[in-house]
Amino acid sequence: MEFHYDRDRVYAQPATQRVYNQEPYLTRLEATLLYLENDLAVFDRTIFYAESGGQVCDVGAIVSAAGGTPCPVVDVQHKLGHKLYIKREGVNVPLVAVETRIVHRLAYAPDLQPGDRVIMQIDWPRRYAIMRHHTLAHFLFSAVNRYFSAGIGIKGCTIDAQKAVFSLDKKLSEDDFCAIQAHTRDLLAQAHPLAVESAPETDSLFYWRYGETLIPCGGTHVQALSEVSDAAIFFHKKSTGRERSRIAIALQPLV
Repeated sequence: MEFHYDRDRVYAQPATQRVYNQEPYLTRLEATLLYLENDLAVFDRTIFYAESGGQVCDVGAIVSAAGGTPCPVVDVQHKLGHKLYIKREGVNVPLVAVETRIVHRLAYAPDLQPGDRVIMQIDWPRRYAIMRHHTLAHFLFSAVNRYFSAGIGIKGCTIDAQKAVFSLDKKLSEDDFCAIQAHTRDLLAQAHPLAVESAPETDSLFYWRYGETLIPCGGTHVQALSEVSDAAIFFHKKSTGRERSRIAIALQPLV
């Protein structure tokens, strides 16, 4: 669904502070409403992850800090801002969207005014499932690259509460599929600490580190390996064309 808003008025607002980057386990936050047009709202800061990098957005609710009925948040998107090019030796860093205004789509137009304080509450079970699958996505990504070296292209990814999926420009054989699973499990078994390194150029990007693996990212992840490695992990592959396929990793069986 498209977002229809007054571009000039939204651009006049300061860039939204992405609190979820620094505190991914925070489930509740007080913020100030800066802009409201029908069911679209911009706040000074947010814990709602805005859809990007293949990761779906958070959902949840907002309520006036003075009390009242919670209003569901059903979609969250980055708008405006600009792209930043970052160069780091040995790392392929994609263009980064910075200084964006994060627009929240609400289930209906709430009885609020700019300047009002609100309490944000994310759907934590859903967010936590996304965090776990985003972390697993990095292990699967690393395993695919380790197995194929430079011989494969990753055309896209989707990360949600049920799975992490990569679209590949190669049809996977059963041997390929088994080898990627083995590589993924081997990486998890190495039991390195999970770490996040900040990027000096912006707080919209950081580097996810696991042993010698370093991946630029802006998503939400778990902090301890045990949050994914102690669980049952399932894999799934599907051919999507003559020379295309998808491979998925999940914490529950996929049909």
